[in-house]
Amino acid sequence: MVSDLNQTADDTLPPHVVRTERELVWSPSGWEHVLIIVTDIPVDPGHADHDPGAIHKMTDLVTAGLRAKGLGFHKLIIRNDHLG
Repeated sequence: MVSDLNQTADDTLPPHVVRTERELVWSPSGWEHVLIIVTDIPVDPGHADHDPGAIHKMTDLVTAGLRAKGLGFHKLIIRNDHLG
Protein backbone atom coordinates (compact mmCIF):
# COMPACT_ATOMS: atom_id res chain seq x y z
CA MET A 1 0.00 0.00 0.00
CA VAL A 2 1.36 3.42 -0.94
CA SER A 3 1.14 6.14 1.68
CA ASP A 4 -0.34 9.47 0.66
CA LEU A 5 2.69 11.06 2.36
CA ASN A 6 4.90 10.35 -0.63
CA GLN A 7 2.51 11.22 -3.43
CA THR A 8 2.67 14.43 -5.38
CA ALA A 9 -0.25 16.51 -6.64
CA ASP A 10 -0.57 14.28 -9.73
CA ASP A 11 -0.55 11.05 -7.61
CA THR A 12 2.95 9.95 -8.57
CA LEU A 13 5.87 9.11 -6.32
CA PRO A 14 8.74 11.60 -6.26
CA PRO A 15 11.85 10.24 -8.00
CA HIS A 16 13.80 7.66 -5.98
CA VAL A 17 11.12 7.27 -3.28
CA VAL A 18 10.20 3.62 -2.77
CA ARG A 19 7.84 4.43 0.11
CA THR A 20 7.51 6.51 3.25
CA GLU A 21 6.76 5.29 6.74
CA ARG A 22 5.86 7.06 9.96
CA GLU A 23 6.76 5.98 13.47
CA LEU A 24 6.00 7.34 16.87
CA VAL A 25 8.94 7.17 19.30
CA TRP A 26 9.01 8.02 22.99
CA SER A 27 11.89 10.17 24.24
CA PRO A 28 12.53 11.99 27.53
CA SER A 29 10.96 15.09 25.98
CA GLY A 30 7.79 13.22 24.96
CA TRP A 31 6.47 11.62 21.80
CA GLU A 32 8.35 12.30 18.58
CA HIS A 33 6.99 11.78 15.09
CA VAL A 34 9.57 10.12 12.85
CA LEU A 35 9.38 10.20 9.06
CA ILE A 36 11.25 7.43 7.24
CA ILE A 37 11.95 7.79 3.54
CA VAL A 38 12.90 4.52 1.85
CA THR A 39 14.85 5.17 -1.34
CA ASP A 40 16.57 3.31 -4.16
CA ILE A 41 19.60 5.62 -3.87
CA PRO A 42 22.55 4.11 -1.98
CA VAL A 43 23.01 5.97 1.31
CA ASP A 44 26.59 4.72 1.85
CA PRO A 45 28.91 7.60 0.83
CA GLY A 46 31.47 5.02 -0.33
CA HIS A 47 29.08 3.44 -2.84
CA ALA A 48 29.76 4.32 -6.48
CA ASP A 49 26.12 5.33 -7.08
CA HIS A 50 25.74 7.48 -3.93
CA ASP A 51 24.28 10.83 -5.00
CA PRO A 52 23.91 13.40 -2.18
CA GLY A 53 22.25 15.90 -4.53
CA ALA A 54 19.55 13.41 -5.49
CA ILE A 55 18.99 12.53 -1.83
CA HIS A 56 18.54 16.19 -0.92
CA LYS A 57 16.18 16.81 -3.86
CA MET A 58 14.11 13.74 -2.96
CA THR A 59 13.91 14.85 0.67
CA ASP A 60 12.88 18.36 -0.33
CA LEU A 61 10.06 16.99 -2.51
CA VAL A 62 8.72 14.72 0.24
CA THR A 63 8.88 17.37 2.96
CA ALA A 64 7.28 19.99 0.69
CA GLY A 65 4.41 17.57 0.08
CA LEU A 66 4.00 17.09 3.82
CA ARG A 67 3.98 20.83 4.47
CA ALA A 68 1.37 21.33 1.76
CA LYS A 69 -0.84 18.83 3.61
CA GLY A 70 -0.23 20.47 6.99
CA LEU A 71 1.82 17.51 8.24
CA GLY A 72 5.17 17.52 9.97
CA PHE A 73 7.71 15.41 11.84
CA HIS A 74 10.38 15.71 14.51
CA LYS A 75 13.02 13.41 13.01
CA LEU A 76 13.85 12.19 9.52
CA ILE A 77 15.44 8.86 8.63
CA ILE A 78 16.52 7.92 5.11
CA ARG A 79 16.95 4.22 4.35
CA ASN A 80 17.99 2.37 1.25
CA ASP A 81 15.72 -0.35 -0.12
CA HIS A 82 18.67 -2.64 -0.91
CA LEU A 83 16.85 -5.71 0.39
CA GLY A 84 13.96 -5.30 -2.01
